[in-house]
Amino acid sequence: MEIQTADTSGSEQSIELILEYIKQLLINSDLRPGDRMPEEKKLAEQLRVSRSGVREAIAALNLTGVLEARKEGLFVRQAQSEGVVEPLRLVFSMAHEQVQAVIEARLAIEIQAAGLAARRREKCNVLALEMIINSMRDDLTDRQRSEQLDLEFHMEITKATQNRLLNRMISSVQAAIYKTLRLTRSLWLAGTAGTEQDLYEQHQAIFAAVRDGDAQSARDLMHRHLAVVETCNAAAEKFRPQGVQGL
Repeated sequence: MEIQTADTSGSEQSIELILEYIKQLLINSDLRPGDRMPEEKKLAEQLRVSRSGVREAIAALNLTGVLEARKEGLFVRQAQSEGVVEPLRLVFSMAHEQVQAVIEARLAIEIQAAGLAARRREKCNVLALEMIINSMRDDLTDRQRSEQLDLEFHMEITKATQNRLLNRMISSVQAAIYKTLRLTRSLWLAGTAGTEQDLYEQHQAIFAAVRDGDAQSARDLMHRHLAVVETCNAAAEKFRPQGVQGL
């Protein structure tokens, strides 16, 4: 397969090149489930990148469950393409500290917001949340649509608090939330046994607690939901090259 190479030792550039190369192998079915990965030295020479860059890219692919280690070497576990590479690009483009800052802000705001929403929600809020939940259920296989609905759900929960200051605070970091949301959803789905159905059920349970006015359950469910986000960011940290730019 022909691919443009770059004579670079930059860690982030090397990883990007390797991920693109592997993505093309998967798309073109040059790599199939059960196939053995090319050796580290061969990949480094072929793509004219450092062996350390190859190792970081391979480690990242292990994180997403694309590869599995056997006695004989590394083998392809499942043949996904952009669905694997896109979350990895996000890992390498976002500094751990800045992602963690967004997650901490969400934990501080959204857990209490869920409780307030359960106490103060109005009929229009319940109807809006119900529409989002129904769309989540109907669009489980549409990754981009599911990500957007996830964001809309959390924004609507904050609206349901009837607190304008809280709403402005969460809206001011909406773009950062969306970026971290895409990353953590993708990593959780690819690197664990979690499914889109599981995520839908988490959101549906939060909605039910808010709809029924159960403030304590709403807070507890939101806390468990966001704890998954924090765990995914922690798992991704060891695969980020040093010195990447943040959000």
